[in-house]
Amino acid sequence: MRKILGIIGSALAVIAVIIGVVIFVLPNLRFGAGTGDGNGVVSGSSISTNKPSKSDLSKENKNSEIRIEEKDIYFDGELVDNVDNLKQKIIDIGTEREYTFVYDNAIKSTYDKVNEVLSELENTLGITINRE
Repeated sequence: MRKILGIIGSALAVIAVIIGVVIFVLPNLRFGAGTGDGNGVVSGSSISTNKPSKSDLSKENKNSEIRIEEKDIYFDGELVDNVDNLKQKIIDIGTEREYTFVYDNAIKSTYDKVNEVLSELENTLGITINRE
């Protein structure tokens, strides 16, 4: 009877460890910077939630952030309806700013559409896009 209880206890301990790894460790891992992980999600740099200092604010005024979260596209923190609206916003601003493209956890098809538009605008407008 002790042997059976020991086996059951060991099995429960192993299951608890596996559940802990799945819940706490796997979601925090990043696979490949800027490449797909095979599941249609593109991983890249992380997004900082730190509040910028006053010296950073002047730098930010000259830099606009284009960010993709899953299928949502953001331009300077505002949700953009589609790629065409993003393109128009960038055309309106033009070369007055540099642009930073952040694509954490982006759906690959959304990433591909935005990246295509940004590459096109880099060539036609001569803008600078930093890809992180």
